Amino acid sequence: MISSLATRVLVMCQGEQVEYGTAEQIFAAPGHDYTRMLLDSIPQIDDDLPADEVSL
Repeated sequence: MISSLATRVLVMCQGEQVEYGTAEQIFAAPGHDYTRMLLDSIPQIDDDLPADEVSL
């Protein structure tokens, strides 16, 4: 969502700036462990599963 709304992204952890860059840079190659953890927490949708096999 953020990557489609923002051109620049600032990632903060415990009140400290840990990463800053364009949305494209941050999403393509996150440089900080916390940023990678945040991106890994985004749910992924498997479009190949038939609707009756999707579990919520």
